[in-house]
Amino acid sequence: MMPRLDVNPRTMAQRQPLAEMLVDLIGAVSPDCKSGLRVTSVLLDLPVEIRLLQSGDEFILLADLPRWRWATDFDEVRSRINLECREGDFQ
Repeated sequence: MMPRLDVNPRTMAQRQPLAEMLVDLIGAVSPDCKSGLRVTSVLLDLPVEIRLLQSGDEFILLADLPRWRWATDFDEVRSRINLECREGDFQ
């Protein structure tokens, strides 16, 4: 279970732990079981907004897709995530 994050919800809107963001993204490309399609690999190359949060003695990497399509000077610096998942990689 994730520790309670002591953050201001106004400043961290839509942020979630990196692992949860990745699970959501991979889940979004899963076809309906009734379709007969089977995804055997997924390649992601996306911009992400990342922030390191300290909660007590723990550090949590928060990440999400950019909130805006166009970056401004007021936005956090965007990073990129490159991830490839293939069937059979994880047992």
